[in-house]
Amino acid sequence: MQTEEQLRHFVHYASHDLQEPLRAVSGYSKLLSRHLGEQADATTQRLIEQIVSGATRMSSLLKDLLDFSTLGEIGWQVQRVNSAEQLTRARSDLAQELRDSQAVMERDELPWINADPLAVRLLFRALLSNAIKFRRGSHPHIRVGSHENTFWVGDDGIGIAPAYHQQVFEPFRRLHTLDEHPGHGLGLALAQRIVQRHGGRIWIESNPTFGITVFFQLEGKG
Repeated sequence: MQTEEQLRHFVHYASHDLQEPLRAVSGYSKLLSRHLGEQADATTQRLIEQIVSGATRMSSLLKDLLDFSTLGEIGWQVQRVNSAEQLTRARSDLAQELRDSQAVMERDELPWINADPLAVRLLFRALLSNAIKFRRGSHPHIRVGSHENTFWVGDDGIGIAPAYHQQVFEPFRRLHTLDEHPGHGLGLALAQRIVQRHGGRIWIESNPTFGITVFFQLEGKG
């Protein structure tokens, strides 16, 4: 029986190895669409779009799995970290998604903290990505701030009913179909794993019909 470490390594390498054929599938499908041009009927174009969409979703899932498995391999280095700088890097990682969604983000002054810098970057990236995915239409409004040792990332998206506030932190736990909203149920699980690894805690406050705010505290443990 495989150990957790062996499974983690399998996910890590499989994620890397499978990205290349997925890029090929998506790339050649787009080339085929351009090659056919107006010769392609509506059914052919729809099938090509479904192939590209499927490859994109699988690539996103593999990326989420890679991030999740990587947490076990990080040589955690707790140090003084500029949390604002890590947020900026997380925004850079999600530049395309932020542009496509026309997201508006407001940020308060963020403090220096004791934490692992890469983990903080992944944490912000997971929470920002979650806010983008579960938006209500276009132009999602995202707010990031902190007070004393508590951070928050809030949005004006679809919200989460109180009954599901704990369940959404479970890996692969989804409350909606992929057709309704993208994602694979790993974003908040990743965030929780990072926070708990630092000896902190994470929780949600939400209006079931208008957005959520994710709060977290990091204690700087490695």
